[in-house]
Amino acid sequence: MKTVTDLRNDLIEIYKETKSGETDNQTAGVLANIAGKIIKSTALELNYNQFKKYSQKKIKFLEG
Repeated sequence: MKTVTDLRNDLIEIYKETKSGETDNQTAGVLANIAGKIIKSTALELNYNQFKKYSQKKIKFLEG
């Protein structure tokens, strides 16, 4: 997975597999939870990049 489109397609596939019974609800839930964390970490990175435009302060944890 390299793009948000890849992530979306993976989630759609998991949805279909869960609906058809190929994937159990627990596995689907774990994968959806992980996907949510990936999206939130990306949003954090975008927000931090905006913050850096207006401030000289740096947060070491977010510097990559």
